[in-house]
Amino acid sequence: MQEYEKYGAPLLDRKSEIDELIKTPKNQYPLEINGKLENLPVIRVRIQDPIYRLANGRTKTMQEEYLVKHPEQPTDLFTKDEGSYAAQKAQHEILCKLAADANLMKEFKDGKEQTAPIICTVAGVVVNGNRRLCAWRTLYYGDSKKYSHFEYVNIAIIPRECDEESIKNIERKLQIQKTLRADYKWHAKAMMMKQDQAEGTDIIELTEKYDMKNKKDTGIFLAAFDYAGEYLEKTGRAKQWSIVDGDEFSFRKFAEERKKISEQDKKELFETLVFQLIQNHSGYSGRLYDIIPDIAKNLDAIYEDMKAKMEAVETQKGETEEESEKEQSGKAEGVSTDTDNDTVINNGDGDDLDLLGGEAIETGKYAKVTKAIQNGVIDNVSEIVTNTLDNQKALQAEAKTSGFLIGQLSKASSYLQNAVNNGLTDKSDITGVSQQIKNIEDSLKAISDWLSAKEGK
Repeated sequence: MQEYEKYGAPLLDRKSEIDELIKTPKNQYPLEINGKLENLPVIRVRIQDPIYRLANGRTKTMQEEYLVKHPEQPTDLFTKDEGSYAAQKAQHEILCKLAADANLMKEFKDGKEQTAPIICTVAGVVVNGNRRLCAWRTLYYGDSKKYSHFEYVNIAIIPRECDEESIKNIERKLQIQKTLRADYKWHAKAMMMKQDQAEGTDIIELTEKYDMKNKKDTGIFLAAFDYAGEYLEKTGRAKQWSIVDGDEFSFRKFAEERKKISEQDKKELFETLVFQLIQNHSGYSGRLYDIIPDIAKNLDAIYEDMKAKMEAVETQKGETEEESEKEQSGKAEGVSTDTDNDTVINNGDGDDLDLLGGEAIETGKYAKVTKAIQNGVIDNVSEIVTNTLDNQKALQAEAKTSGFLIGQLSKASSYLQNAVNNGLTDKSDITGVSQQIKNIEDSLKAISDWLSAKEGK
């Protein structure tokens, strides 16, 4: 067998062979199509004859990723000619991964044989069973003697009058709904839903077709898909959907919480924090989607801690630059004294390229901190978020008692006394100390003003 013959016989050969064989089928296979039970003729063909269905919803996002990783291939590889060797070979590579993920490759390698027919059109295009066919071909082409039982495969032929919508309905019924043994990748399912939506399917019908809980669940799911796409673009990995295989619930929670935030610059901060945590899974040991609502709830507290970190870094940077300028004084004129660090990358046009590749944030209370995170000025984001959330939980528990105020003041007094007793030495780093003193003075003034008003009542 020639290499080009492994992934589908020529169209006319497929059709003529199927037309002849269905006249005397081996048996019949019952299948509901458009609400009517059909008895499909089952025939036996060579394993190399059928072709994979390139419009298979299960592989849509993976096809996008394949094209990103294989820029040498034309962008219309999967749409121009369904029967082309290049497209079928690429689809085979994609299906191999899916077959392995579903444990199909191992099952058939261990001796399992075909038990149910593959569903095909009259042109030999596989509607259901693409992964199985891929696994059988891989095994048979690798060792035709050991896996000789896959030399021929059973296929059931759907009626000639079945159009594309009928084929989609079959796919949804057999592959997507609850009876499915191996779920679709969540982003592949979402892409199918978005395509149906673009073609005019309303959210009520989408919810029913794809077995979603309700309209709200459908809306959140589709929003999560959009945000996942935005995340991949902002992190320089556009359309590489396998990166977010395990992040469905994180993006769902993000979509739910983001819409509750009204200020745009606050939304940007929330997005930047969550995207950073998704990108750096190792920075957080728990399930990220469990703390996303807590991040939204305590966003102002996180902002204050991030701001303090940013100001400390800026103070240190300013002192370093001042020392560098002193060292450079007296050197020949024209020598650059720029000691700026590498946290911000400039493209030469005056625009800073931030970590997540988003649009520049210029205004709003949260904008400067957001940009500092994006530019890498604040480098321990996961640690700050985790510590802030832990502190807020402890404070919220204490706040339920009447002695909360005096308790916090006592702790602050104790910490300050300890700083006086042990910190006023030549070895102490004074970076950011002035700013912290100002913050303490501002807080004390707020408490003093509140106390004066309360005592004056």
